[in-house]
Amino acid sequence: MAAKNSQNRRWARPNEDERQRFLADVAAFYFHDGLTQSEIGRLIGVSTAMVSRFLAEARQKGIVQINIQYPFELDTDLQAELVKRFNLRTARVVVVGEEDSLRLRLKQVGQVTAQLIHTLLNDDSIITVGWGNTIYEVVNAMPPTTKKGIRVVQASGTLGGTASPTDNFHITQALAERLNGQSYHLHAPMIVSSREIRDSLYQEPSIAEVMALARRADIMLKGLGVPYPEHSNMFKAGYLDAETLASFREEGSVGDLGAHNFDVYGVRCAVGLAERVIGISIEDSMNARHGILPAIGTFKSAAIVGALRTGCLTALVTDHITAQEVIKVGDQYPLPG
Repeated sequence: MAAKNSQNRRWARPNEDERQRFLADVAAFYFHDGLTQSEIGRLIGVSTAMVSRFLAEARQKGIVQINIQYPFELDTDLQAELVKRFNLRTARVVVVGEEDSLRLRLKQVGQVTAQLIHTLLNDDSIITVGWGNTIYEVVNAMPPTTKKGIRVVQASGTLGGTASPTDNFHITQALAERLNGQSYHLHAPMIVSSREIRDSLYQEPSIAEVMALARRADIMLKGLGVPYPEHSNMFKAGYLDAETLASFREEGSVGDLGAHNFDVYGVRCAVGLAERVIGISIEDSMNARHGILPAIGTFKSAAIVGALRTGCLTALVTDHITAQEVIKVGDQYPLPG
């Protein structure tokens, strides 16, 4: 503790040139090198809170100048069509190269989603966040904000032993650090063995408090799952096996939001999993001001259609290749009546 206090004092009142160079170095660690605030704190021997103050000072002094560019071409016709067809508030459709890799398209959609969320933020905003590769790219692209009091809430229970940067615990923590906010975690498994255990865990004060905060979210950033082993993060995390995913498909499931399955018409599927999930349900999501789904890949087109038809989403961010396929699937499976 004495050593850390000594380091804090070291940077308390240096001469102005030294201070400017120091703040520039801290900003470079964060914005150029991609280190988190806690990693920078360990590197220079100060607290995470102190690093946050250094970054704020760097912005105030003009050392860091935020110049957000929107370098992507957007297909406004496809955007308007998606908004009209699926009763959305907004859509962002990125025009990508036909030969672009899925990874590159994912990064582009992540950047556009991050900018959309950044625009929607207010002081004291509450954000719930899902998990997976798409959400990871959104968090990675999130620019800093001057908004105060941001709270980032884990939308579903933890994945257990995984240490992947794309899991829900790490994504929640990383987004909170990006926004100089506070993270709130659900210290419980994502899926438990019975409904009774789930209901019992919901009575635990620490879990009940986080769930109550999550249900009050202004912005819900959703991750979309599909019931195919080669594309299922739940399968890769060891939560579900191929036989279980096949049974989901037999019941009509085309995808899930937070492990809550639905068919192509947006109707919930009774696959026996939702009642064992600890986390935000589709019904919990209905009252959020903004329900945002970033998703790409033609293999997810039916899942995207079903997700949009659940009624819990206000915005879709995708690429033009996926958007075209989503419209085709919507035509192939029109809503009754």
